[in-house]
Amino acid sequence: MNFKAIMALILVVFIALGGLIFYNVTHVNVKAGYVGYMYDRTLKSGDPRAIEGTSVIDEALTGRVSINPITQELYKYPTTIVARSWTSNDEGDKDRNQAFEIGTLEGKNVAMDVYFSVRPNNVGKIIEAFGGRSFDSIVDNDLLGVVKGKIAIITRTISVYDIQSESSSVQEQAWELLDEQLRETYGVELIRLEIGSILPSPDIQTKIDQKTEAINAVELAKLDREKQDETNQKVVDEQQANSEKALIERQMSADASAYEAEKSANAKVVVAEAKQREAEIELEIAKLEKEAELEKQKSYTQAYFTNIKLQNEAVAMKAINSNLEIIVTDGEGSGYGSIYGLSSVMGVIKD
Repeated sequence: MNFKAIMALILVVFIALGGLIFYNVTHVNVKAGYVGYMYDRTLKSGDPRAIEGTSVIDEALTGRVSINPITQELYKYPTTIVARSWTSNDEGDKDRNQAFEIGTLEGKNVAMDVYFSVRPNNVGKIIEAFGGRSFDSIVDNDLLGVVKGKIAIITRTISVYDIQSESSSVQEQAWELLDEQLRETYGVELIRLEIGSILPSPDIQTKIDQKTEAINAVELAKLDREKQDETNQKVVDEQQANSEKALIERQMSADASAYEAEKSANAKVVVAEAKQREAEIELEIAKLEKEAELEKQKSYTQAYFTNIKLQNEAVAMKAINSNLEIIVTDGEGSGYGSIYGLSSVMGVIKD
């Protein structure tokens, strides 16, 4: 191979390497699970292509992206959840202790394990708050400080002796403080905030254990007392049930006697009422019989006097005319007889 051929080959290699380097400088790869936004220094304020308040082009980029390395820079943000475990170094294979050292009401610190997950929600707010820094850097530095600060606000109002039992309350309050701030101020959505182990210093832990044992002893004593009270109550209930049963039996017996007495009294009343009614009927019958007798007597008396009157009239007529025929009737025909006799008498007198 001659010298010219060697030089030509070297030139080709340099050109290829130069082209490869140039390509890599002017192109950036956005891997899966991420999205890119282009920062362009040449964009003027108010450019319609830019995210408001920034020089970042409002266009999500993926895959291999062409870039001007002099005037442009590509910001990459994850599209998936980013999780962190800020815990002590005895968890997993972590090489350093990242648990929070948090103060309490007495000024005593406790070590607190915190599990935290977020994802980008508003790129414009993220860029406005943090510039073009990587999202991992934002989480590991800025958001870590925000979370720790909010939790500390809460724990400073809680006694070191109660902090373990209040972990759920601390977690709920911290979520309320962080959720809106991360979303509205930093453009980040809070996915998970969980408080794990809370470890006070050994001397405090000893006192907490002693307090817990004392509380447990009191609870056990309460349970024993409640159990004894339950047993005593069963005895009292049984005695009361027996007393009530005996009372019911006596009441039933008394009610039965009273019922029989009332039944007998009612029967006597019924008999007396029947006799009274019978006497009233007999009295009514007697009154009716007496009234009938009086009416009969009146009838007999009237007939008697009527006959006497007619007989007297007949005697008087005989005295006037011995040939006069006179009909004397009883009480029922007295009216007719009187008229007939009177007519005969008047005819004789005229003759």
